[in-house]
Amino acid sequence: MKTKLFAHSIIAIAIVSFLSQPVEKTSITGKVKPVNASETVWAISGKDTVRATVISGSFTLEVAPGTYKLVVEGKTPYKNVEMLNLEVRQNQVLDVGEILLQVN
Repeated sequence: MKTKLFAHSIIAIAIVSFLSQPVEKTSITGKVKPVNASETVWAISGKDTVRATVISGSFTLEVAPGTYKLVVEGKTPYKNVEMLNLEVRQNQVLDVGEILLQVN
């Protein structure tokens, strides 16, 4: 009986320890200027496409590790912006900084 209780205690400690570890996300983040120049950002890698909404000029795309093309869709009269070969590694938050959209 004591062996069973000890084993259950060890399992419970292991579960609590695992759950208390910080979970790191693999993502691409950035800001769009002017703030209202875009509503949508895309991350494209092969057949995988991830979409995010720009909120108050900021965006976050949760992605799998890999190489991406980032497309910021400009609202009229702004042009789209593309960033190529963005390398995202496991548990990395890639901050692309401030993206300035130009008027057509």
